[in-house]
Amino acid sequence: EVYPYEDPSTTTDNTYDSSFVGSCFSMGSQNTIGNSTSSNLGIFGFNNTITGDKFVIIGQGNVLGKANVSSLAVGTTNTISGNGKLVNSLLVGQNMTLTQPATRSIVAGINHSFQGAMNNTVIVGSGNQGFGSNNFIWGSSNQGSGVNNIMLGGFSGQITSSSGNLYGSALMGWNNTLQTSPRATFVTGRDNVVIDTDYSIIGGFNNDTSAYHSSLLVGTKNYGRGVGNIIGGESNTVENNSSSYNLIGGFKNTVSSTSNLVVGTSNTVKSTTKGNIVGGNNNNIDVAANENNIISGVGNDIFVGSDNIVIGNQINVGILSNTSSKIARSIIVGQNHSVGTFSSSGVAAKSNMAIFGSSNSARGNNTFVAGANNSGFADNAIVLGNGNSSGGVASGENKVIQIHGYRKKSR
Repeated sequence: EVYPYEDPSTTTDNTYDSSFVGSCFSMGSQNTIGNSTSSNLGIFGFNNTITGDKFVIIGQGNVLGKANVSSLAVGTTNTISGNGKLVNSLLVGQNMTLTQPATRSIVAGINHSFQGAMNNTVIVGSGNQGFGSNNFIWGSSNQGSGVNNIMLGGFSGQITSSSGNLYGSALMGWNNTLQTSPRATFVTGRDNVVIDTDYSIIGGFNNDTSAYHSSLLVGTKNYGRGVGNIIGGESNTVENNSSSYNLIGGFKNTVSSTSNLVVGTSNTVKSTTKGNIVGGNNNNIDVAANENNIISGVGNDIFVGSDNIVIGNQINVGILSNTSSKIARSIIVGQNHSVGTFSSSGVAAKSNMAIFGSSNSARGNNTFVAGANNSGFADNAIVLGNGNSSGGVASGENKVIQIHGYRKKSR
C-alpha cells in the first residue's frame, strides 16, 4: 500500500493484525504491520511497529519487534526489545536500544545500548555499549564486557570483562580502561589503565600498567611491572623483583630489576641489579651484588658491585653495611669520590681500580690514583698529585709510590 501525501485528517492508518501472514510493502505513517510469523516486510514512514523475517524499515520512532533476520533499519529512536535480534542486519539511527543479541551487524548512531550477546559487529557512534567477540567499536564513552579481539576507539571507553581472551585488541582514546589479562594489545591515549597485559604496546600520558611482560610502554608518568619491557617517558616506575631486561629512558625512573639501560635524571636502580648502564644525575644503584655497571652523572651512589665505570661528581662506591664490599676492576673519574670506603677492617675485593680526580678517597690493591688531596690505601698502587696521603691497611700491602711536589715516597 502506498499513501501519497494528503491532509493527515484524511489519511487512513494501515493496521495488519497479529494473524497476518504474507509479504507486505507499505509507505505511510503510524502503521502496525505483522507478527512473529510475518516475512518479507518493508516499510517507509514513522512511528511504525513492525515484526518480520526479511526486515526493512526506514522511518522515525519505530518499534521494531523481535526475531528480525537479514534486516535493514534506518531511523531515529528505534527500539528492539523482548529478546529481539537483528541477524545479518544494518541498523543506522540514534538512541536505539537492543536488549538481545545482534549477530554480524553494523550499528551506527549515538547512545546505543547492547545488553546481550553480539558477534562480529561494528559499532560506530557515541556512548555505545556492546557485548560479543571480534568487534570493532569506535566513538565516545564506549563500554565493553565479555568481548574478544576488539578494537575500541574514542573517549573513556572500557573493556573490563574477565570473560573472553581479549587478545589482539586496540584501545585508543582518553581515560580508557583495559583490564583482565589482555594479550598482544595496542593502547594509546591518556590516563589509560591496563592490567596484566603481555606483548603489548602502550603509549600516552599517565598510563597505569600492572604485571605486563615483553611490552613497550611510551609516555609520561607511567607505572609498570614486568619482564623484558621497553619504557620511555618521564617519572616512569618499574618496580618488581621480576622486572628485568628493561630499556628505560626519561626522568626520575625507578627500576628494580637486572640488565637495565636507564637514561635520565634521579633514577634509582636496585634489588640485586646487574649489568646496568645508567646515565643522568643523582642515580642510585644499591643492594648487594651490583655488577658490570656504567654510571654517568652527578651525586651517584654505587654500593658493592664490580667491573664498574663511574663518571661524575661526589659518587660513593662501596660498603653500605659492608657486604664484603667488592669494588673491583673499576674506573672512577670525577671529584670527591669515596671508593672503598673508610673502614679498614674486614673489607675484601678492593682491587684493580683507576681513580682520577680531586679529593677522592680510595682503597684497594693494584690501584692507580691521580689528582690532588687524594687519600689512597692500597697495595701495588701508584698515587700521583699534591697533598696526597697513602698507606697500607693490612699485611702484604706494598709497593706504594706517592709522587707529590718534588718528593717521592716508596715502601
